[in-house]
Amino acid sequence: MFLANPRNHRSILAGVAVALALLLNSLNGGPSPTQLSGATKARVAPRVRDKRDQFVKTLHQLQSEFVVELEKIATYCEDNQLTLESDEIRKLAKPLESNVVQGENLPRQVLLEIPRELPEVERNWRIRLRTAQSEHAGKLFAKATKAIDAGWISMAYDLVRECARHDSDHKAARRLLGFVRHGNEWVTVFTDKMLNQKYQWSDKYGWLKADQAARYAEGERFYRGTWMSAQKESELRRDFENAWTVRTDHFKIVTNHSLEMGVELGKRLEDFYRIFFQTFAGFVSTRGELQKLFSGTSNTNIVAEPFLVHYYRTREDYVIQLRKAGQQNIGRTTGMYLSADSAAGKGVAHFFHDTEASQEDRLSTMFHEATHQLFSEAYTGGRNKRVGIKSDFWAIEAIACYMESFEKQGEHFSLGDPAYIRFQNAQFRYLNDNYYVPLQSLSAMGADAFQNDPSIEKNYSQGAGLAHFFMHYEDGLYRDEFITYLAAIYSKNERVRNNPPGLDELTQVKFSELDQQYRSYITDLKTETQ
Repeated sequence: MFLANPRNHRSILAGVAVALALLLNSLNGGPSPTQLSGATKARVAPRVRDKRDQFVKTLHQLQSEFVVELEKIATYCEDNQLTLESDEIRKLAKPLESNVVQGENLPRQVLLEIPRELPEVERNWRIRLRTAQSEHAGKLFAKATKAIDAGWISMAYDLVRECARHDSDHKAARRLLGFVRHGNEWVTVFTDKMLNQKYQWSDKYGWLKADQAARYAEGERFYRGTWMSAQKESELRRDFENAWTVRTDHFKIVTNHSLEMGVELGKRLEDFYRIFFQTFAGFVSTRGELQKLFSGTSNTNIVAEPFLVHYYRTREDYVIQLRKAGQQNIGRTTGMYLSADSAAGKGVAHFFHDTEASQEDRLSTMFHEATHQLFSEAYTGGRNKRVGIKSDFWAIEAIACYMESFEKQGEHFSLGDPAYIRFQNAQFRYLNDNYYVPLQSLSAMGADAFQNDPSIEKNYSQGAGLAHFFMHYEDGLYRDEFITYLAAIYSKNERVRNNPPGLDELTQVKFSELDQQYRSYITDLKTETQ
């Protein structure tokens, strides 16, 4: 069982929001923040580091060549008084920030042929741009395959996303990102199944049979074999036993709030799942499995069992249902994930419509608990024993705090924005409170010590900062090792779960040196909104 993060929302101290929740206080050993020296270069095994550095160097060269070609096309547009087009072309050349995971929703439609009847100048630049992007995408995918072979899984998926960004019809990239071709559209495997069964998706009402859509638009609802008014259905479904069920690609949302809310939550969870899967591919699949996926020799057209989410209309409903599930001490929690070993007997993430919280806070709670759910159930169907019992519990909450930063604006999404309040708090605790628990001591803490520590809020903040460090330091140098660490903590193998390899062992960098690198990283992290 995991509780939602304790909160002290949005109070400001010295211009930085004061921290939220979790971890450890008075542990011995290790230098304080003011005693640590400056940053040191990460001492990963020399051969591994040299190989990675050379790989990154060739990637930069590849990007430089692409930028040169884009500049030629942009200049051609400018020479022909197409200023807006030249600006858009140059945006494609802008490198992504290394301290944020970024991406965008891909177009659903297959690319159309460039019309022959276009004016010659416009047709020329469009052909040149599409050719340049297609060729660049092919080179990026080849690099992604080499990255997988070398074991750099996170880098490989970054390259796959970039490949699909430039060629949205790249078949292998689409397959790896979970899409199949349905007519002239790219859709998910589940959507393909539903369309083949003659269902259609409504952004307001979810999946409906084709002959139901018009009646729903007119305010009618189909419930237990009978058509009725939307108002009458809403009255019946206020009882959670009669709640709506909304099915999406990877989730089943049960709610007595409203059908529309269930659909909206489903869309947000699907956006979250997409970036979660791409970021943590190394958690849910072995290197060998991923190599098969990249080569196309593994079947990806499988509709998995959905993750279960219960969303209650009120806090009262939330409390009643969780007490039925054996959770008596739910206190002031705003969300809870109960694993399959819990008294409830099944893995379910529980939330309620908190009218006292902003939408931003409701979403961050949902993403926090969804992270626990996805990690817990990705390998074992949620049937793990409790994790982090003997040690390393900090990472479980730290990565959930990190994932709260997921944000989608239009078709663009990001993860790990340094301006997110959790990372602001991490920096504030370190620099202003002079608070830091050495990583080795932190890692020695199990669940009970971690959750009962009087400095729980400060430790939540530090954990969020450390998660950002391991995900983004030196362009993600430690990301795969951190994901391997998380996979060991959640392992279905009890021996591995209770004795995960340390981050010093996985990174081949001493704990004391990781502390020093973190100091420099969190000090320099640009946490103010630009």
